[in-house]
Amino acid sequence: MDKTAEGNVKRTATKNAGVALRLAAAAGFVCLFAYLALSQLATAYSVEAKIAAVQSQIAYEESVKAELEKKKDMLGSDAFIEQMARENFQMVFKDEIVFAVSR
Repeated sequence: MDKTAEGNVKRTATKNAGVALRLAAAAGFVCLFAYLALSQLATAYSVEAKIAAVQSQIAYEESVKAELEKKKDMLGSDAFIEQMARENFQMVFKDEIVFAVSR
């Protein structure tokens, strides 16, 4: 082989090594990007699951609050006070007649 052919072979080998190095670097960047994207996707799913759990808890707490407000309104009513007076203290109105039934 003459010197020109040897030079061409060396340049071709150097070019091929440069191309291989660039391809390896590009593959590395693609793998890094894929890893980061999948990591963020997993984090996003985790956050979405936590949000769904909190929203479910909020819905439950709102239903409990509505029930307690309903009880609060009932506790202040005249009908509830009358019921408690009759059941717990055996109270009656003036014009009512009480019958005692024995079993």
